[in-house]
Amino acid sequence: MRLSEYVEGIGTGKKLRIRCRSCRKFLSDSRRHWKEKVPHKEYPLKRAGSLMSASTKYVLREFYCPSCRILLDSEVVEPGEPFLLDELKS
Repeated sequence: MRLSEYVEGIGTGKKLRIRCRSCRKFLSDSRRHWKEKVPHKEYPLKRAGSLMSASTKYVLREFYCPSCRILLDSEVVEPGEPFLLDELKS
């Protein structure tokens, strides 16, 4: 099942495994969310483009595949906020 442009789920329920759609590297299983297992970085919000605020109230958080380093997801959050975790329901 396709979860996003570069993230997909293989299997169902407790056997669900998440992998990168680009290189097929497995990122996580159903016990932990994949964002908690992959490299991530936080940047000033202005990295998202010149029209974005220069405010330090928010940061751009990017998540990468540990194998091919493709950008898997990004989110705009306050510094120190927990990851925004999507919940899968079948």
